[in-house]
Amino acid sequence: MSSRRRPRLSFATLAALSLAHAGCGAGAPSGGGTGATATPPVEPDSVVAPPPSMPTYALHEWGLLDADYGSPRAQALSGALPGVRPRGEVPSETERGVPQIHLGVSSVDKPVVYFHLDSGGDALSLRFEVAPAGGGRVLEHFPPGELRADAELLRYPQVRVTRGDCEGAYPAPSSDPCGSVDGVCEVRELARYETTDADCVHVGGTVGGFLFYRTGAADVTLPLRVAIESRTAVRVTQGAVTDPALPRVRGWIMRVYRPRTRASTQVRIASLDGTDSVVLERAGGDGTVGASEAIDALRAALVEAGLTAEEGDAFMRAWTVPLFGIPDVAGQQADADDFGADRAQSEGTIGLMGNESSRELGAVEDALLYILPVASVDALLPLTLDPPPRVSQRVFVARVNLHQTHPAHVGFGPVAVGGPAEANVVRRVLRRYLNELTACFGDQGLADTALLDLSVRPAGTVQTASASGPGLEPQVVACLETTARAMRFPATRGESTLQVTLRSFRQGF
Repeated sequence: MSSRRRPRLSFATLAALSLAHAGCGAGAPSGGGTGATATPPVEPDSVVAPPPSMPTYALHEWGLLDADYGSPRAQALSGALPGVRPRGEVPSETERGVPQIHLGVSSVDKPVVYFHLDSGGDALSLRFEVAPAGGGRVLEHFPPGELRADAELLRYPQVRVTRGDCEGAYPAPSSDPCGSVDGVCEVRELARYETTDADCVHVGGTVGGFLFYRTGAADVTLPLRVAIESRTAVRVTQGAVTDPALPRVRGWIMRVYRPRTRASTQVRIASLDGTDSVVLERAGGDGTVGASEAIDALRAALVEAGLTAEEGDAFMRAWTVPLFGIPDVAGQQADADDFGADRAQSEGTIGLMGNESSRELGAVEDALLYILPVASVDALLPLTLDPPPRVSQRVFVARVNLHQTHPAHVGFGPVAVGGPAEANVVRRVLRRYLNELTACFGDQGLADTALLDLSVRPAGTVQTASASGPGLEPQVVACLETTARAMRFPATRGESTLQVTLRSFRQGF
């Protein structure tokens, strides 16, 4: 686009032209004068040069939004770890050893924001703000910006974008630059997301290839509704069917079974175009594809949605392992060749504060994946930019953890024994009654924990049984107590008391 404009005239020139126009409109004056009014020539220095045009730009952003089945909360992630607790907080007995994801949007990982200058200028200054909706808070960001005390607004008052890529200076993997409440330090891996096709970003004395932020859980409405169809299938319905204000999701949806290794990953892909709902069985057997085909489909969808090929590759460097599994040795060597041995070593991992080791980024065994409509991204993470971009390409993948759709089962937590009974013998007897105890909770399983308090006679019969727990329905309490009173334990020399903790877990594949 040309930046040339028509010359602008000075006030003196405009005044002279106005007088000339007035003279032309009047009759000849009396007294025989000619009535002509001379128009002074426009002097060269009376023309004011136009200001330089402001260059326009495009904004590209990618990230991942994490949500749990049945939860109204979601989280924006570039690679946040589900289930990570604040440092020093100890998980309850209910949570130890139980596969859970403590997210709501549970998180938004990473968002990474790139800038692309259009032709017509080599530098641009802008203001950038993000204010997560639904009670979300900014947990981490880079470069350092202005974070409001409640963490609900992040501001960069002066971002300067200069043409050409640049190699940024990011915190080293061994450094501890974070103070995030969830113990995750994602800035340690930011160097992996630079591209050569985005322009250079300057904030204060920090230079890099992009802006980065990460947000926590928020109350949002996702565009797809998920419901249990059967013990192995879910029905996915466009939210717009019942709420026309919601955007429709286009393209495909994936259901991914992701064990640890990528070679075992299986993916079921269904089209959402032209349909209000689709039923997805668990990924496995006929009609599924392997990780390689699913990875290619996701990478192509990212580019089709507006990212450059390099930006799509940056997303895949962040999320291929968490979404599709760890590659074999040959694949790991390829990563090392592509990105350097130090980067390959941390591929798909994230550092935890106070610990130089890394953990795999929030892997989920059974999940839905789809490209989130831009309207949904804008509602969750509204941006304010001055000047605004010519075009904004915000490409986020939504991941819905389906673990809670799996059949529920009941297991034993701690067992406290008083009296002569032996704990290992008590646990062995309890396991014989596990199916009957599980049946008491029905298909929905145990939402939290339950306690069984028993008194056992020397002969081994149960004298009293009492069940308690948050949210237990009366019929469940009655069933548990009836089952407990039918238990038989080995005879002992005296009466014993037992307190048995029941907890829920859901089977994997």
